[in-house]
Amino acid sequence: RNLFQSLLSATSVVQRLRLTDNFQRWKYMQNLLDEELPAEDVNEVVFLLLDNYLKEEDDEDLNAPERSDELLAVLNKVLDYEEEIEGKRIIPVVKNPGCLPGDGALLDKIKELLPDPVENEDAHNSGWDTVREIHGEAAVRYSNIEGRAEWNVVCLVARLITYFNFLTGDGLVSKKDSC
Repeated sequence: RNLFQSLLSATSVVQRLRLTDNFQRWKYMQNLLDEELPAEDVNEVVFLLLDNYLKEEDDEDLNAPERSDELLAVLNKVLDYEEEIEGKRIIPVVKNPGCLPGDGALLDKIKELLPDPVENEDAHNSGWDTVREIHGEAAVRYSNIEGRAEWNVVCLVARLITYFNFLTGDGLVSKKDSC
């Protein structure tokens, strides 16, 4: 392993991909939906968003899903899947090559974190609207019909990170860690 690879693995995905920049977050989302991101980057972003959501429990400025005992219980079950790889904390939602789905039980828990299509229709539709805006209406329709496992999992991740404020950047960096 060369020095560049060592330095790259020591840098968080937020720094390496400049995800504090609004444009770079949208670009990340496009690359995610195009299945062009390494699993490590996807899994690290999922961990950061969910872990920071848990840490920011008293922050009223965080524009995130409404806290409930049920949501927090599911979130803690998802975080039980946390792994550390090369010094980075991740939730193994996808695996290489090609963004293959991770553990089915984990993916089922991730689905429980998303807004219910009946009880919270606006939030549910908002996630799909974002996916369609970024990936294209026809491409999303075709991909949903095709139903490939890789598409299903990256779409799930895209809707999850949208719901937990990835695109605004609010959920990426914990205010408690940055103070």
